[in-house]
Amino acid sequence: MKNLVVCILLTLFLAIPQITFADEAYEAKMLVNMSSMTLEKFVKEKTEDPIRKFLRDSKGIFICPQFLKGAFIFGVSGGSGVFLVWDQKGKEYNGPAFYTLGGVSIGLQGGGSSSEVILLFMTDRGVSAMLGSNLKLGVDVEIAFGPVGGGAKAGSSNLSADVIGYYTSKGLFGGLSLDGG
Repeated sequence: MKNLVVCILLTLFLAIPQITFADEAYEAKMLVNMSSMTLEKFVKEKTEDPIRKFLRDSKGIFICPQFLKGAFIFGVSGGSGVFLVWDQKGKEYNGPAFYTLGGVSIGLQGGGSSSEVILLFMTDRGVSAMLGSNLKLGVDVEIAFGPVGGGAKAGSSNLSADVIGYYTSKGLFGGLSLDGG
């Protein structure tokens, strides 16, 4: 398992020189560094959880070190992260590709939160949907969440999901809303 995490981290660090513009390179490097720390934290903290097995069996991984959500009636959410995909032989990760996820909502809602998110893509269908232009989790691909931070637990016995998500969250957010991506 340690070799797998080292392989992912090494792939992230080796990708930095490929970016040509100074500001973009700095931002990409910071995002890669934050993503690496997020992955290490999840693997170390979740020793009782099957995240290690899911990580080994995954076909791709998306790491978003900071996903922000805020709302008062109208809401917005978003964050940037890195996406890596196993090569055809399953020997090493390709990437990273840089993604920004976001959404809007309206409804009886309020608050703000900051989350760290890891999405493990377990199927080719999940990877293809992420590589497509407008992924909507729960619509395009099936997602199941593993144990979550903040003292709450959520799990799923549905291990046939396209995507398995892990997150830790800080802040307070509540309400009912109609979401869009």
